[in-house]
Amino acid sequence: MKFPIIITRTQPGADEQAAFLQAHGFSHIVNPVLTITHHVIPTEREADALLVTSTHALPAARLYANLPLFCVGEATAKKATALGLNVVAYASDAVSLSAVMQTKLLPGRKIFYLSGDVTRHNMQSLLCGHTVTRHIAYTAEPQPLLPATIEAIRNSDLFGVILMSPRTAKLWLQALAIHQLEHKQHIWFCLSPDIAKLHPSHVLTAVAREPTQDSILSLVADYHWQPA
Repeated sequence: MKFPIIITRTQPGADEQAAFLQAHGFSHIVNPVLTITHHVIPTEREADALLVTSTHALPAARLYANLPLFCVGEATAKKATALGLNVVAYASDAVSLSAVMQTKLLPGRKIFYLSGDVTRHNMQSLLCGHTVTRHIAYTAEPQPLLPATIEAIRNSDLFGVILMSPRTAKLWLQALAIHQLEHKQHIWFCLSPDIAKLHPSHVLTAVAREPTQDSILSLVADYHWQPA
């Protein structure tokens, strides 16, 4: 397919998506709208459980391989297991995971929460009855659009864009505004309904059945549409 799909996911996930699209005959442009910087976190040994909501926190989590780990996302759980971490449970989102943790942990537990600098949920509120100590394991800094992306949009050659989070969608819209690019017809391939809600009225949307990378890539592969 000559019309490219823009990959906005951070690395290394962006390259994984690119390999899939290449194998399925899709043209693509890898243009992460965020770049990740990992940080050294304080040593904290007196925790009862470990919580991560992103694969980007796993390098820091390796320091606490002895703790029971709760994580958001099946992919994160699989990578954590491969790293030798003690995965107890995972769920598709932070709210669902907090409910699982409330059933599996005794009251009054101390939870060590590794996150990015920007989060969607207040885990202390979701995990009421426990003490949640949060440490920022990584920061995610916005990145500009690449010239190839800008050209594809200006020439109306864009097939679609893969958006993995509401923050990614908002940054995509902001980047278009910065470059004074019109929201010409293309498809938003969205990991969740929360992302689709942010789309401009004339942009088509398609939402993955499950909030997983496999599901959104299957959505792209099975979608039938050609730009006018």
